[in-house]
Amino acid sequence: TPWRYPYATTGVGEFSDVVIYAQRSDAYYFVPSIIAEYAALTRDLDFLASPVPYWPRAAGETGSVAEHIDRGLDYGTITLGFGARGIVAMGTNDYADGIALLATEPATPQGTSSTFNAGMIATGFPLLGDLLERQGEAALAARVRDLAASQSEALISEAWNGDYFLRGFVDSGNPLAPHIFFVEPQLFPVLAGITSAEQAESALAQVVAR
Repeated sequence: TPWRYPYATTGVGEFSDVVIYAQRSDAYYFVPSIIAEYAALTRDLDFLASPVPYWPRAAGETGSVAEHIDRGLDYGTITLGFGARGIVAMGTNDYADGIALLATEPATPQGTSSTFNAGMIATGFPLLGDLLERQGEAALAARVRDLAASQSEALISEAWNGDYFLRGFVDSGNPLAPHIFFVEPQLFPVLAGITSAEQAESALAQVVAR
């Protein structure tokens, strides 16, 4: 499937979706964020223009790292799209396998949203946008920044329950597994600097207390 990341690699040129995880969603947001960290820390901004082949290599198609990011976002934000409450979709899973099985009502790949993914976007995409703009990728930089802004807003307006951040929402817009406290959704908004001081203190206090 064009521009899609597999669930897992299982060898050189081999991968597996373990049958049920063909639409894993986290890589579309984690890979660009880590690329931004790499380019910033090494000062190797030209890496964003480096040619990288697409799979399968036999097709002979190559694109820059920036083009890979752009096409990956096509899959993440268009094919998978946005789930409940305007937060990016979870797909068949984000980093957590089987998490949708915790839902007690319909939780489809495109309908269920992931605050884990949204948190990584809020944390990593502002830097990515700055680096892309410096490299002349204005349109992609704007796309990345718009996504960061929309997901940051959704995290604060939709995912904050008054004490901590929820893990996501099922198709209906109801919380996914509200009876379970998840650590990672607390950390990303704080790292991204999008919370108020009171929200940050409350979320991290819940991590310590629980």
